[in-house]
Amino acid sequence: MREVLMGLPVAYAVLHDLNVPGSKGTIDHVVIGPGGAFIVVSRRYGEHIDWRVGQVWAGDRSMRSVLDGER
Repeated sequence: MREVLMGLPVAYAVLHDLNVPGSKGTIDHVVIGPGGAFIVVSRRYGEHIDWRVGQVWAGDRSMRSVLDGER
């Protein structure tokens, strides 16, 4: 994901592996650009990732609970 994000146009700043103050957690990637700031969470899944019925799916499994947890 780092390589993909580094391919964005120069109008974007990309930060990687940021520590969350007061936590042991980290933020995988932050992209800052003309449209705002975005957090990008990277995970590996063996299934195909798809957008169906207004949701993100990994194979036959809805990713709603995973995405809600990341929020």
